[in-house]
Amino acid sequence: MSLRRSSRALVFIVTFGCLLIFYKLFAFHQQSTVSRTWDIVTAVEGEEGYLCGVVALLNSTFTNTDPQKLSSLRVHVLFPDTPIENFRAVKKFLWLLFPSRNIRVVPVPLDRLKKVVHPCWDVFKIVHSSLLNYARFYLPDLLPDNVERVIYLDADMIVQDDIYPVYQTLDRSNHVIAAVEGEQSYGHYFNLSHPLIKTAIPDPTLPHFNAGFLVMDLKRWRRNNVTERLEDWLFLHKKYCLWKFGSQ
Repeated sequence: MSLRRSSRALVFIVTFGCLLIFYKLFAFHQQSTVSRTWDIVTAVEGEEGYLCGVVALLNSTFTNTDPQKLSSLRVHVLFPDTPIENFRAVKKFLWLLFPSRNIRVVPVPLDRLKKVVHPCWDVFKIVHSSLLNYARFYLPDLLPDNVERVIYLDADMIVQDDIYPVYQTLDRSNHVIAAVEGEQSYGHYFNLSHPLIKTAIPDPTLPHFNAGFLVMDLKRWRRNNVTERLEDWLFLHKKYCLWKFGSQ
């Protein structure tokens, strides 16, 4: 009788132990698939309309994102570093609107952008010439090192579906960015008569991409010194006026 009870106790202990192990393995799997931190970035370009756009963008993102993925989402909102009163006001405003979300307002040093941005007003009719429009080029410097990939969204966009799958676009790729193909060709944007452009873009009929919706691998961006290479082109643009439509 004692031996039978011991056997039952042993079976119970082994069964309970196996169930506990399976539970922990399942819980670990669930945690590993859900808790991957991911990031989106947008910018408030100083005008009130753009702030309203950011609110609409964030609200549509939060509404349409899978709740399990939403808990690990970090949002970075770019805003000019001066005047400081405006920066603090936007930071408080977004916190009041979305108190349960992980939103960080990131100061953008406009003085750095002023050194490299030149809209060439006298040559082309310029749009997208706001300084903050160029801040996407500096995300590896503006964001913490542990932010290795972001989805960049212009503030005039509305998200209509779960965008987490978009974040995964570069999982099986060695590219620095993923983008949406545009309707116009590169020849529509660049000064094709200049030899620098002729060398850089041998086929101007190729379609360009829309810079307002990007997946950016910041780790690869840093490794390939993309910001420095873009700045080289911006300085050349100041001298020779190589393209139109600003940062696009």
